[in-house]
Amino acid sequence: MLPAIAVHPEGPRYGASIVYLPGLWLGPETLRPAASYFGHRGWAGTVLDVRGVEGGIGARADAVAEHVRRAEAPPVLVAHDAGALVALGVAARTPVRALVLASPLRPGAPGTHALVWSRSLVWSLLRRRPVPPPRGPVGAAFLEGMSSDAVEAMRAEDPRVLSALSRRTGLGAPPVMPPTLVLRGVLDPIVSADDARGFAAELGADLEELPRRGHRLLAGAAWQEAVPRVHRWLVRCLGEANLELYAEAMADRDEVEEP
Repeated sequence: MLPAIAVHPEGPRYGASIVYLPGLWLGPETLRPAASYFGHRGWAGTVLDVRGVEGGIGARADAVAEHVRRAEAPPVLVAHDAGALVALGVAARTPVRALVLASPLRPGAPGTHALVWSRSLVWSLLRRRPVPPPRGPVGAAFLEGMSSDAVEAMRAEDPRVLSALSRRTGLGAPPVMPPTLVLRGVLDPIVSADDARGFAAELGADLEELPRRGHRLLAGAAWQEAVPRVHRWLVRCLGEANLELYAEAMADRDEVEEP
């Protein structure tokens, strides 16, 4: 069973819950503030930690899909960087209500390659040893906006995940795509504008770009801008099909419909 942090809403208002998937090297601590905001707005959820799953992206997707199947109803998946590829794998294995992919890493793209590739990666693959977080300018860009607690909780990554990300491959989209939103920070030095737009186009997803924001959209100061956008998109996208639980949820709908 995957390690998880439950997010209890301040009065449940939505029939779908949210499953949160952190990105590379990161644990659930990094997404907890954003998940707490969703809880304040009435979304129940769970922040998962997939770092202990042995194997690559597919193995992580298998583990998360097993977790999702135990939910009362198909959830929304909110994922960051490499977690976006895990989320796509989950959607190919079991039904989900919607996908929100923040700063998604496109396999083999220049920014992704710079983040995951290092001289030690080949040696780590041969010896099956985990790979520590990046250092230097790329590492600084990756860590920007993270709290000290989240940085301290980072753990070395399975080299098979990094190896798969370093090679240019398809996204592995499910045969039937659920409603999907791709988010990118305009100042993201890892995920380029072309990568994000290509990612969204390949999936038939909506794309929103946040000005003055970098790679870390769901942590640090950026989450306070990104999360309300995601909330409004989910309410607008899922609508009545989300089986709202309380009449107060109509206030969110009215907010979305305002010009």
